Amino acid sequence: MKKKLEITLFGTFYSVGVLRLNRNIFRAGMKVYGPGNWNKIINDIALKGNSGKLLKEVSHTIGKKIKVVCRMGGIAMCGNGFGMEVFHKGRFASLEMVEADNKVLQPPDLMKGFKPDEMLGIFWGRREGVMLFRWNGVEDLNPQDVVLSYDSLGPLTGSRKPFDLAVDITWQGQKGRRAEENPKTEFDSREYVFHMAK
Repeated sequence: MKKKLEITLFGTFYSVGVLRLNRNIFRAGMKVYGPGNWNKIINDIALKGNSGKLLKEVSHTIGKKIKVVCRMGGIAMCGNGFGMEVFHKGRFASLEMVEADNKVLQPPDLMKGFKPDEMLGIFWGRREGVMLFRWNGVEDLNPQDVVLSYDSLGPLTGSRKPFDLAVDITWQGQKGRRAEENPKTEFDSREYVFHMAK
């Protein structure tokens, strides 16, 4: 049996996109596309990783530059059904404890250099999902070698409850080959919030 380590995270998958916007972009977008279509378009730009072509087309059409600040995706750790399965050398393995690495994302950290009329748009969509991480050549499996990285997005989304996304797993500091099941599946719901520059 190959010395393979496979770790699967499952539960509610969130895709999060952060855009740099201003009121003129919204006015121009709604004028050209209409309010309903504009809402869908700006969500697609934020949430879909393959939206580069759409971003260029829309920016050109409305004559305003839309900038993607960052995107991320992960499994909600506080959601219903969050779980982790571990297989080592083809057999189920139990990891009761793993190391953790946390990053708290604050709006001001992403708004450096913003002008008073600009805003940070946070868009997120959710659906059921699975993330798989794989490493080859793993002889021994020790819990301290596995680190779960998660981002705390409560300050970004304005959530009063914890909003932590498991975004990555490393083994002995090495990123595993990552795959997401059904990445093209549409989201069950979409939400957004804006932070105005001061």
